[in-house]
Amino acid sequence: ALMDPLTGLANRRKFMDRFKLEVQRQDRHGQPLALLVVDVDHFKLVNDQFGHLTGDLCLKCVADLLALAVRKIDLVARFGGEEFIVLLPETTVAGAVTVAEKLRATVESLNVPLDSRFEPLSVTVSVGVAMKPATQSLTFDDVMEIADQGLYQAKRGGRNRVAGPPDMAI
Repeated sequence: ALMDPLTGLANRRKFMDRFKLEVQRQDRHGQPLALLVVDVDHFKLVNDQFGHLTGDLCLKCVADLLALAVRKIDLVARFGGEEFIVLLPETTVAGAVTVAEKLRATVESLNVPLDSRFEPLSVTVSVGVAMKPATQSLTFDDVMEIADQGLYQAKRGGRNRVAGPPDMAI
């Protein structure tokens, strides 16, 4: 079981296997490796206001958009709840920020179809950016912590934005 049953994306296990493979590739070739954490803003309100089936539809729509908006070499996975994670091999910080902004804008333009009683649902995402330079032997947890710092910064900054940790120039 390497796929998330709701979204059809890779699950955490598949993501971790691929992360290890990309780190090995990075060790051989010296290319940067970036990671994005994408969180659906105010998702609890979607479930509370429209129900869990609508919440599931919303997650599926976001997942489909994310998967279509990245390169074939990249990997999008559902990390848990309303959180997605994106692995960007051979990608610099500037490249990762560009991808993150593209994903953010793509989701912002999404209108999740609801039943005829409601207007389509608009959702946004906040994105945290991290990079594992080839010269640093960071673990997955280290890189994830950096991306989480960016995500929390994006949330504190008002959501629907992209951020790296405070010491990362974006």
